[in-house]
Amino acid sequence: MKKIILACCLILLSTFQPVNAFSSDGGFDLQVSRPELKLKANFLGQEIDITEKAGVMKGDSVQSSLFINDRVRLSYADFSYEGQKQFFSKIKLNNDLTSQWNLTYGGIGYLMPIASPFGVDMHMIFDVKGYEIQSNMQAHLMENEVLNQEIFNLRGIAPTLGFGVTKNIQDKVQVYGEVMGLPLGDLGTYFDLDTGIKIKMNDIAMNLGYRSVHIESAYYSMKNFFDAKFQGPYFGLSYAF
Repeated sequence: MKKIILACCLILLSTFQPVNAFSSDGGFDLQVSRPELKLKANFLGQEIDITEKAGVMKGDSVQSSLFINDRVRLSYADFSYEGQKQFFSKIKLNNDLTSQWNLTYGGIGYLMPIASPFGVDMHMIFDVKGYEIQSNMQAHLMENEVLNQEIFNLRGIAPTLGFGVTKNIQDKVQVYGEVMGLPLGDLGTYFDLDTGIKIKMNDIAMNLGYRSVHIESAYYSMKNFFDAKFQGPYFGLSYAF
């Protein structure tokens, strides 16, 4: 169970990487989304749909990024999911049970240009994430009585390495893509794909994009594994200074 919770934390953490690609100047970026999260686990051949078991609904995500220049970006995010069903089978309560997944994130990234063939700018990305993840369970036992039980509280730091491209297809229109990876050792592999379009209007820009994250994790033995997918569109606004 602890391995499953840790893997859940890793997939939720992946949502915090700023999805806006590369800024040519300093600026501020704000993004909003309601991503879909699919979690599955397999115990000795028995598959469990965690999304269904916990009744996980779409989360609300608000992310912000500060581009100091074209090389350095700072980021911060608040993110939350809500589960409507009982997740831990050993806890027997009534049906009025919810779980909250609250996450706070901060990070710093460095973008290193490597080439610009045919007008396509290519970058290597080095990023360090610091985060706190909290999960609580609430059960309404009586009319005015609520049980609030903390499931876990996790803090950590995670480095990532990635590759990105941008291309101006018109004077004020830019397309971008980004791939991030993170070796997780015994926990498996991490893959993050982000693509979108940026429309510039003087100092203001609008971003429309789509993001997909996939984590596959084996724990204890190859008979036990965890599979998670996070995906969905997002919308963002940027201001350059």
